[in-house]
Amino acid sequence: MLSLSSCAIPSLPPQPPTPTPLLSKPLLLLLQPDAHWSNRRRKHARQKLFHNNLYLQQCVNSGAMDEARKLFDRMPVRTLVSWTLLLSGYVNHGLAAEALALFERMLWGGTLVPDSYVYSVILRACAAMGYLDCGRGLHGHVVKRSSAVEVDSFVENALLNMYASCGAVEDMASVFNAMDHPDLVAYSTMLSGYVKNGFEEEALSLFLDIVRQGMPLDTFLLSLALGVCATLCVWDVGLQLHCYVIKNGFGPSLFLNNSMLDFYAKAGELEAMEQVFLQMPSTDVVSWNTCITGFVYNSYYLEAVRYFRFMMQEEVTSCDYVTVISILKAVTMLGDERRGREVHAYIMRKGFEENRRVMWSLLNMYIDCSADLESSDMRREVQVKLINRFEGSYLDEFMISSMLKSCSLRNDLDSGKVIHSLVIKSDLGNSDQVVASLLISMYYKCGLPEAADMVFLRVEAPGSGPWSAFISGRLGLISTHVFSSSYSYLKSLNVGRQVHAYITKTGHGSQSTVGNSLVEMYSSCGAISEAVQAFNSITDKTPFSWAAMLSARVDHGFSAEALDLFSHIRCNNDHVKDPSVISSYLKLCGQLGLVDDAYSLFTSLEDALGMKPSEELYAFMVDVFGRAGLSEDLQEFVSAVSPLNAGPVFWKAVVSSCRLLGNMEVAKHAVEKLMELEPTDGSACLLLEQVLLTLGQWDEASKLSLLHESPRGVHYSSVEIRNRIYHFFSDQSPTQDVSSKLGELREKMSELCYVADKNHMLHNAEEGGHGGSDLQHTEMQALAFGLISSASAVPVRVMKSVRMCGDCHSAFKFMSTFVNRQLVVKDSSTFHNFRDGRCTCRDRW
Repeated sequence: MLSLSSCAIPSLPPQPPTPTPLLSKPLLLLLQPDAHWSNRRRKHARQKLFHNNLYLQQCVNSGAMDEARKLFDRMPVRTLVSWTLLLSGYVNHGLAAEALALFERMLWGGTLVPDSYVYSVILRACAAMGYLDCGRGLHGHVVKRSSAVEVDSFVENALLNMYASCGAVEDMASVFNAMDHPDLVAYSTMLSGYVKNGFEEEALSLFLDIVRQGMPLDTFLLSLALGVCATLCVWDVGLQLHCYVIKNGFGPSLFLNNSMLDFYAKAGELEAMEQVFLQMPSTDVVSWNTCITGFVYNSYYLEAVRYFRFMMQEEVTSCDYVTVISILKAVTMLGDERRGREVHAYIMRKGFEENRRVMWSLLNMYIDCSADLESSDMRREVQVKLINRFEGSYLDEFMISSMLKSCSLRNDLDSGKVIHSLVIKSDLGNSDQVVASLLISMYYKCGLPEAADMVFLRVEAPGSGPWSAFISGRLGLISTHVFSSSYSYLKSLNVGRQVHAYITKTGHGSQSTVGNSLVEMYSSCGAISEAVQAFNSITDKTPFSWAAMLSARVDHGFSAEALDLFSHIRCNNDHVKDPSVISSYLKLCGQLGLVDDAYSLFTSLEDALGMKPSEELYAFMVDVFGRAGLSEDLQEFVSAVSPLNAGPVFWKAVVSSCRLLGNMEVAKHAVEKLMELEPTDGSACLLLEQVLLTLGQWDEASKLSLLHESPRGVHYSSVEIRNRIYHFFSDQSPTQDVSSKLGELREKMSELCYVADKNHMLHNAEEGGHGGSDLQHTEMQALAFGLISSASAVPVRVMKSVRMCGDCHSAFKFMSTFVNRQLVVKDSSTFHNFRDGRCTCRDRW
């Protein structure tokens, strides 16, 4: 520091000597260079470079990267040390992108050659950014310059880390296998890479190799190995590692002890976990979280609450969001809203409301706990509190989407409405496509289609997500209409066509998700030709597209086209492993009588395709044998089926096939099994009655009907006329115009010498009466109304809630020869497309 004396005005300097005249010295002597001056200048430059690098290192170490970069840019001379200091500083402080840009500038300079340390630093930057292509380029650069750059352990380990971080496990293994003498760091990097990328078995094998080679184990390796043992459930190896830890004095290691806690928690050994925890010399928040999460994972929710309370009372350490999420899960599973409110207060006090995972768990807790309340008034009170608590809180699309999925799975309409109100307040419903899609799906799933339609109509420029949810919801309503009494929610085929037109207009018709839904919608409505058009309009067909089209072809009985489609799938797309494709193909084999092909595919499912046949696939095989008339093969197949695969669906298929085969013995056995599985279901006796009718045993069928008197439900059929659905119920008499039309049809059929086939009356039991050719069943009334009310040559499509009876089926076939219409009936079994006296079901349904 300067003193005051040094700053004072100095006294007059002494008188300088009289200068010697310049020309008094020889001019040649003056013109000679001063060698000492050039040496001093070079020494000064070296000292300045040294001081600049020293200051640069101080800036990097302190994290002042902006100051370091300014100094670097002002340096007149930069050596490899200067570049290395700044590059490593960028990587160490998480600025990998800046490091890569600086390295590129260094290469463009062309005056400096990177050494092994620089390469290792840049490989770390590639690992941090996940730039696999850049890392591979550097790897090639290192190999190319191996004569000039020494490929030492720094570079090799950095390559291992880069490939591991980028998920290139095979490249990582190649580098490791090419190393002459991998050190412990290389083994640790390999082991970490395997674990990080989910190759736990390879990680365990590598760890055992390390042990066999006698290499020293450190806490990092032991922690990784314990995690692998927990994931693979290799408990004996984990116990041996615990013994090794104790024997070799690793006990004080907090990091290793936390891994031990996690191992015992995943193993379900909670007593051992507690023992390790109590013997730890020091704990941190990870230790407490591991114990609490372990209790929750193993369903010991009260123990988790006890540990959390002890953690709060003793104030041994501060909680983090992991602690809060785990304890919210515990109180949710306990249904303890009181404790949940206490956790909520803690969340607000500690400021965790900004964490969306915490808020999602809190929201889920309130909804699940309110679902356990029996009183509707109490439920409404909780829902009001829910809105008040979360109004204005941090709610984003992630949290709302998760909760809407939860409401859909539980059919929880009340909670879904609460979430919808929060969506409206957050202004996400009209702009966020994902949230809108989930709202539409939730309302459809919970049986409120009008609300789903309102959400859809309010979406601004709906994309493929909302359209798919809307069409899928409408498709579900059509299925509900056919199989239940929720007919009032059915929308017409013309509405579907209008939707399709709007989709095409907005440019979404070619997208696979929308196109798949359109294919299914048209198929379910009986419009197979329009389903084909929707399929052909999909530009990028996915496996679901092919499966949907194949299912539509098979369901409508267009077997030849379906067989060509399956051949195309098998040859060009390799989607044969799709369960829906397998099901459609087995149904197709049943239609065409391809018994050997069906049996070959069925028996190869588990070995060749890795699929375990479901009960539905067993039922399809039964149908294949029944349609082919192979009674003995059917009996052998039924005897060989495991009880695990023989449920109600299977035994009903057996009875239906026995009806076709006339095998009364197997039919009775199947009915007995059905009554054991479903004693309250009267359909078993109805099925047996159908078999007796098929065999012509009218008296036995009547006796069985009297022994099992059960009130028949009200069945119905429907037909669409000009955007409106008309329903015809079995307990109502037809109108005058319908009766007149039925009389005309009856007279025309009589003129053409129609004779009812008594062998096909087996399905009459479902709607009542064996009514011969009176044409009074609901599908006949719907057909008559459709012929009256629609223009000529327009197809008539009828939806029927139960199976079509044999007499009506024969009548429809006969009428298709003179009404000059395509007649389509969808019953609870299949589609019937009648044209020119034939049906696509081939009289087997």
